[in-house]
This record gives sequence, C-alpha cells and structure tokens, in this order.
Amino acid sequence: MRSLMAAFSASIIFVFASLLAVHPALAQVSQTGRNLGVAAAQPNEQRVALVIGNAAYKESPLRNPVNDATDIAAALKALGFNVILRTNASRRQMVEAVRDFGNQIRRGGVGFFYYAGHGIQSRGKNFLIPVGAQLDGEADLEFESMDANMVQAQMDEAGNRVNIVVLDACRDNPFARSFRSASRGLAQMDSAKGSFLAYATSPGSVAADGSGRNGVYTKHLLDSLKQPDTRLEEVFKRVRVEVARETGNKQIPWDSSSVLGDFYFRPPSGGAPVASLAPSSAAAPADPTTNDRAFWESVKDSKNPEEFKAYLEQFPNGLFATLARTRVRALEQTQVATAAPAIAATRPAATPGSISAMTPGTVFRDCEGCPEMVVIPPGSFTMGSLASEQARDSDEGPQHQVRIARAFAAGKYEATRGEFARFVQEASYAGSSGCYTWDGKQWNNDTAKSWRNPGFDQTDRDPVACVNWQDAKAYTEWLSRKSGKTYRLLTEAEWEYAARADTTTVFSFGDRITPQSANYGSTASYAGSPTAVSAGKTRPVGSYPANAFGLYDVHGNVLEWTEDCYNANYNGAPSDGTAWSAGDCSRRVLRGGSWGVDPQNLRSANRNWDASSYRINYFGFRVSRTD
Repeated sequence: MRSLMAAFSASIIFVFASLLAVHPALAQVSQTGRNLGVAAAQPNEQRVALVIGNAAYKESPLRNPVNDATDIAAALKALGFNVILRTNASRRQMVEAVRDFGNQIRRGGVGFFYYAGHGIQSRGKNFLIPVGAQLDGEADLEFESMDANMVQAQMDEAGNRVNIVVLDACRDNPFARSFRSASRGLAQMDSAKGSFLAYATSPGSVAADGSGRNGVYTKHLLDSLKQPDTRLEEVFKRVRVEVARETGNKQIPWDSSSVLGDFYFRPPSGGAPVASLAPSSAAAPADPTTNDRAFWESVKDSKNPEEFKAYLEQFPNGLFATLARTRVRALEQTQVATAAPAIAATRPAATPGSISAMTPGTVFRDCEGCPEMVVIPPGSFTMGSLASEQARDSDEGPQHQVRIARAFAAGKYEATRGEFARFVQEASYAGSSGCYTWDGKQWNNDTAKSWRNPGFDQTDRDPVACVNWQDAKAYTEWLSRKSGKTYRLLTEAEWEYAARADTTTVFSFGDRITPQSANYGSTASYAGSPTAVSAGKTRPVGSYPANAFGLYDVHGNVLEWTEDCYNANYNGAPSDGTAWSAGDCSRRVLRGGSWGVDPQNLRSANRNWDASSYRINYFGFRVSRTD
C-alpha cells in the first residue's frame, strides 16, 4: 500500500545501534588473563523487533507511516527478526508494546525499534505522538505522548549485545502552534560508546517525504537492506548517497559513530543478522548451514507460498531450495483449483439488453449526462506482481488467479469535472470542504469546495480531482437513481483486470513507460525509461492512448478509488472479482497512479490506499455498471 502525500510523513530518522563488537586487537585476553567482557555473536541468538506506524491522526493525518512500518517489519522478518508490529497505536498500546519488547530483549540477542509517525522535539527531547493524543499545549507532551528515551531506557536495562533504534517522524508539526520551545525536526540524541547514530538529515532540520509508497529515506533504507553488503556503515552510506541524489543535495543524511567493530544485518555469506567479531585463533568455526536451517524451520509448515519465496530469495541454492520450489508450485495450484468451481456456479444467464448480452468493447451511455461506458468481457487473470518486478511492494502478493464470471461495464474515461459538477448541481450535493493541493512549490490545505479548486486550472473534460471515497460513492448512488441502472465503483480485482486488458506486462502498454504513454511525474525514470518535464496537473481525459479494452488513463492522470477495504496482502482475497469487504474498511484502495507520482506507481499491480474521508488533488475515480 502506498501513501502519496509529500508533505506530512517526512523521513527524519535516527538510528542508535549499541554494538559491542570489537576490533581484532581488542578481542584478545589481556596479559593478566582478564577478558574484556565483550560478548561474541551467537549463530542462533534471538532477534526481536518492535515496529510502530501511526497515521490516523485526527489533526493532520499522515500518509506513509503504516506503509513504512509494514515494509520495515517485512524486511526485518526476512532478516531473521521476530517482529512485533503495531499500527495506529494509542499511548497505552505504545507503552505496553515497549514494555513487552524490553522484556523480550532482556533475554539477550539483538533488539530493533522502528517508529513512523508524528514526532516532536521539545526542550531538547524527542516525543513520539500516539494516535488520539490531545495536545493543547507543550505540557501535555509528557502525559499524551511517549518520550523516545523510554525505548533507550529499556535497551540500556537489557544490556544485550546489539540494539538499533529508528525514528521516522514527520517534518511538519501540526501540534506545535502553541508550543513555546518546540523546534523543527528532531533533537540530536547522545551517542553511547559502541553506538551508531544516523539521521535522515541534520539534527533540527527537516527531510522530504516522496510521492511513492515510502518516504525518501525509508525507501532507500529498504533498498539498501536488500543489497549483498549489509554491513552497518555500508547500508547507511548507500542511503546517504541515494537520498542526496534524489533530493538534489537538499537533504543530506548525517551520521555519528563510535562503533569499533562490524555489524552485519546479513553476513556476507547470507543468513540472519549478527554482529561480527574478528575470530580469534581459538574460536570454533560456525556451521554455515545454521541460518539456512533456521529459516526453513520458520516457514516449513506455512500455507503461504510467499514465505517459501522469501526463503528462496535468501537461499536460492539452500539445503531446502528444491523442496521450497515444489511447495510454491503446489500451493499456487491449490489456490487456483479451489477458486474456479464456485465461480462457475454463480455465473448468471444473460438477459436481453443486458451488459452480458452486449459485444465486448461496445460503448454506450445510459442517459443524458451519464458517462460513456465500455463493455468489459468476462475472463480470468493473474492478480498481483511477480517478486522480480522492479519496485514491487509486499502488498502486491501473493499472486493469485481471479475469474471474472460476468461481463461488466467500466467508465471509458475517469469521471470528469463536468460530470461531477452536474451531479453537485442536480443533487444539491455539498460534501465537505478541504483538499490538500500542490501548487508546484508546496502543499496547501484548500478550504474551498475541493472539486472546484484542485490547485490548478481544469476544463470540464479534465478528471474530477480532490474527491474522497465518500464523494465518489455519493456520485454513483445519484447516477443509479438518475439512470435506473446499477452504478458503483469498480472492485479492485475488476480494476486490475480491466487495466491489464489481457496483458501480463508491467503496464498495459508494455514493460516500458514514456511521457507519451500517460500523465505522471515524468521527471523520474522507471527501469531506464526516458524523462521529461511533467505536466504538473491533470490533463483532459483521452489525451493518451487507450488500452486494449478501450479504457483511457488507467495509468496516471488521477488515482482511482475502488470499492475495496485495504488489506496488507492478498491472503484470503476474493477470487471471483468481488469487492473485499473485510480488512481495514476505514481505508479504501486506490489504483492507477496520478499526474504527480513517479512512474513506478503507475504499474498495473501497484496498490495505494487512504482514509475514505481524505482528499488530495491526486484522487479521482472511474465508475462501473452491472446488470
């Protein structure tokens, strides 16, 4: 799932790693026979991570923290951590999770804490803001938020060998209006001996977020953790270089280290993360298959093919690689086989004049002022993306077969501003005010009626923007009453099926995207694609070529709301193309990318989500009609 608001979840990250790993010269017994007291890494030591992502704030909700937290949790799990994940947590839930985390790391091993959400610096201290915090003044911080030092205190008391803390806080502090001493960014924290501190930018400064699933810093941290060399300093050096490159040197990450030895998230030979000590002549060699066997033990009884794929990514030639591949094939075939019979039994007979009786590709309009609709044929497709697809996110899997048993109709174009204006006038629809708009330089909270002022000039043939899920649903309900037909939003499966149009490539037009293919943030490149100056706003619908089903702008222009509640992966997803009504229904799925995002977000499999009440000038919709 991706969050696209560039203003409110900027990556200001602090990392503290208490690494009692030493230089070879220090890893010796002194002449008096007294050891220096440094504990060596254990091949099977426990690794515990607490990951918190807070986004659903009543005042200034954030867009990326849940994405960042879930992605970091997945990355750490793949690196051998037992992960405790909390999202949209209250203060009590945060404190209890930290206490539980502290109890676990007291048993030794490696501890990792990650927080994404609002953070405030006040009087030289950093406070992590829970969801539901009531902050009317600076004095409320002590009672309504959580001091970041609470985590460090737990780690200090545990005294275990390795501790890492990552704080990913937003750059704009919406709570600090009446705070006398609250400052920009986060405060520099003291670095104990043997620790590594890394900020996304200089202490007290702010950092950029980004237009994709993750913040700029976290995105590159995730990428860096996937590289072969996961030595601590190298991981953050790569992050520093890439963040500086992406932001044009406007954001320069900052490091401070007192680490004497090396720490590897994954040793050079592969496996779970350990801190490396230079071996002494008396040290016994570790079993090179230990990590392989440990990973296999953790997934061998799974019914999820993605977990076996994760094993194969870590150990492509591992002891159990052949068996893992067999399990993947068997599980995926089982998913397909169990889905098909039930779908076939529910297919209705076509009735005269119904969509099912129309020829696929037929374009029709049900009434004056109704949108043009295109008949989409029934069929089957593989939903989701391959693990090898560039910029793939974890919520795009596992891939699974979906069968659309009946024809349906989809809007030939995204709903236009003119069409929506007619609804507003005829239905006397007021909706609510406010929309986050991008004026080319900064984000603004526009208090005018959103769809009338999306932050840039529009014609009536531009897609309506700044509509939330509730606005889109109100439109389809009005359209149903007006036409006497059944209008709704597309389900997420219908959307991907219609967008792909019988293709299996990254985009419906192939694996390569160009600025002539769609309206997007074309200053960025995907897989070596050419770049160009972006339009910086919506374009009239139909300005770019249609896909094979006759639909325009399924990639770019505006993100399109779908019916579905958000789920972090496809485990348990409907296989018949119906909407997924289980999961987090306060958040709804959007598809297709928009005028202001990087090309990777326009991929056919790419998923986005947001609160159903949220408006931003990236958001629009496309309607669907069934018999």
